[in-house]
This record gives sequence, C-alpha cells and structure tokens, in this order.
Amino acid sequence: MKKSARYIFLLFAIYSCKTKTAEDAPEDLLPEKKMVEVMVDLTISEAMIGNQYLPGDTIRSGAKEFYDELLKRHEITKEQLQHNILYYSFKTDRFTAIMEQAVDSLNVLSAELDKK
Repeated sequence: MKKSARYIFLLFAIYSCKTKTAEDAPEDLLPEKKMVEVMVDLTISEAMIGNQYLPGDTIRSGAKEFYDELLKRHEITKEQLQHNILYYSFKTDRFTAIMEQAVDSLNVLSAELDKK
C-alpha cells in the first residue's frame, strides 16, 4: 500500500512541475479534508488494481468499475476529480499536506488490518 501511495505522489509531483506556476481554483473545488478521503480511496483502488494478475482488457474493465465506484461513493464526477488534482498539483504545499494526511490514514488502515 505504501508503494502505491508513493507512486501516486510521484505522479502528481511530476505533473506539478509544469511551466504554469498558479492555477485558479475550480468552481467545483473539493475541501482539503474531502480530497484526503478521495486520495485514500484512490490509492487503495490503484493498489487493488495493481495486484490483479489478469489480462489487460480484464484489468481495464475492472479498473473502470473501481473508479466508477470511487466517484459514486464520494459523489463527484471524473471531471471534478481531474480539476481538483490539477488545482492542488499547482499548490504544492497544500497538495503535499493532503498526500501526507492520506499516507497517514493509509498507515492507520494498514495497522488495523495487520491486527486482524
């Protein structure tokens, strides 16, 4: 799980190195607390998808189901998620704080699972 969180963080860190230095807040901006929750679920979904040993087409269709469920659970659209990731990627301090909170939450979940 930690590996997936690092992978996602690395992707966003690379993405945030674009030439643009600031981005206006989207109309559909998610509060940071909500963004942490979304990033936790996104990381878990990515880990579950990555651990499936299935043919590519099967994984892609399974991934779509995971992402659709994530969007439904958080009552957001794909576009809203994309807008928010883009916005927060330009606000590196805020995005780092969001990802650190997400990793902390994932560590707590992992510790709880280890107890079982």
